[in-house]
Amino acid sequence: MTDRRSWRVLSALMVAALLLLAACSSSDDSSSSDDSASDGSTAPSDVDANGILRLGYDINQSGNAWNYNALDIAQGNSLSNDPLWYFQYARLMRPMSDGSIEPDLATSVEIVDTKTIEVTLRDGLKFSDGTPLDAAAVKASYEALLAAQANNVDGFSAAFFTLDSIEVTSPTTLTLGFSSGTAPSWFDQFIPTFGGSVFKFGGDPNVPIGAGPFMVTSYTSGVSWTYAKNPNYWNADAVRLAGIEITQVNFAQPQAGLAALQSGQVDITFSEPALLSTFTGDFAPVEKTSPNSAAMMMICKASGPLADARVRQAINKGMDREAISEAVYYGTASPMTEPWPEGHRLYNPDVADTLAYDPEGAKQLLAEAGYADGITVDVYPIQAFNLDETAEVIQQQLGEIGITVNIVPTTDYVNQFMNPARPGSIGIYPSSVPGPQKLNVWTGNSLGNVCKYDNPEITQLAKSLTGVSEQSQEAVDLWYQLDEEVTTEAPSGFIVFTADVGGYNTTRIGDMQAWPLGNYTVPDPWVSYIKG
Repeated sequence: MTDRRSWRVLSALMVAALLLLAACSSSDDSSSSDDSASDGSTAPSDVDANGILRLGYDINQSGNAWNYNALDIAQGNSLSNDPLWYFQYARLMRPMSDGSIEPDLATSVEIVDTKTIEVTLRDGLKFSDGTPLDAAAVKASYEALLAAQANNVDGFSAAFFTLDSIEVTSPTTLTLGFSSGTAPSWFDQFIPTFGGSVFKFGGDPNVPIGAGPFMVTSYTSGVSWTYAKNPNYWNADAVRLAGIEITQVNFAQPQAGLAALQSGQVDITFSEPALLSTFTGDFAPVEKTSPNSAAMMMICKASGPLADARVRQAINKGMDREAISEAVYYGTASPMTEPWPEGHRLYNPDVADTLAYDPEGAKQLLAEAGYADGITVDVYPIQAFNLDETAEVIQQQLGEIGITVNIVPTTDYVNQFMNPARPGSIGIYPSSVPGPQKLNVWTGNSLGNVCKYDNPEITQLAKSLTGVSEQSQEAVDLWYQLDEEVTTEAPSGFIVFTADVGGYNTTRIGDMQAWPLGNYTVPDPWVSYIKG
């Protein structure tokens, strides 16, 4: 149980490419606004109505075979695997490929004020077993998550538990209350993500009952999952896939996914940038980018040289991010010098150069901090997502400014680097969290805040963000202040924003469009289809 729990907490930190939320509230009774035949009326003639997508996916992550059920989600799972939660459970609003959100189980979710969110459900909703999904069912689902707080506050995200009242006002309406004034940020973080999933408790916990577009029909733990289209899903006619068969592919062995694709075992799978050139002929590459997906450094700042912000700045300035992108990510990554990428509305151009590549400036900072002769640090990279190769390039680059990097390969990142945390050490991990959750590695008591870094200004700004929506001007102003503080203090090493990549069989999949959810390459089931 301990190993499995550790993976869940790690997954919450690893989260791979989710979504850029686009509204504080939304209301729409239309069935869908996706591109390309979202209502099924203009579907191509070659769509196989009985087509089953064969998906290569790691369902045995870190050696822990998963059971995708309500109990698991209540105990905490990650945004990295958000598509699987959506397939089964759906949620009040669903994320779109352009980063916006639209009504799903709800016709509207409205932020009334900082303490109140009002939800209006569609009429006649049903769970996959045919039982009604009404406001009382949503309340029961959310209360079950709240009841799991004692076991789940780190892995699921403490912010979820600021929801402290749920009132059913009619069979299709309910009011969510937040006495702490966090309704806007709660909306941003949970309404369109796995935290907003709705599921039915009371039966066999190993038989998941949700109201999503698919339902689990069979599984072999750690080996395969099978989904069938859920006929009780409110918008089932718009879903273009009749089912999904998931085959286990180890994320640390993308070559195995390529072999499975080329042999016809799967139609689509995740991959890595180094393999993109191998997808030729009937096989094409696909890339998915997100402002929330990045390679970063966790820095234990408790003592020694790494406790000095000047040293941490020097580490950042010593990294040639363009060279890292070319050498490791084959040009698919973009430089990261602050929490948001260039072009994003929360990106602060005034501090963009503070941590940019400047080897001479890095050497000067080390000298000012009293380390003109250099320092030595241990670096623990996760052995996946190209992070081990990233560590090797960084080792060479930092060596040129006087920092000696000892790379410590990890087979269990949580227990080798994070628990207990190791002063004077750095971890390299894939970050994939949205909005204010980016700040979890610098605030509070979560496992991700290694060595329990405490910066009152960052903590206060993070608290202030919980009272505004990401789409507001107030959020822009607060993030600009945060951008300035984190580039001055450099509590982490900002490496690159990464792209999730994969490959698919063009003879099998039509209108290929990667879903914005999670860290794996999954087609959007409202757009992509199996050819007839």
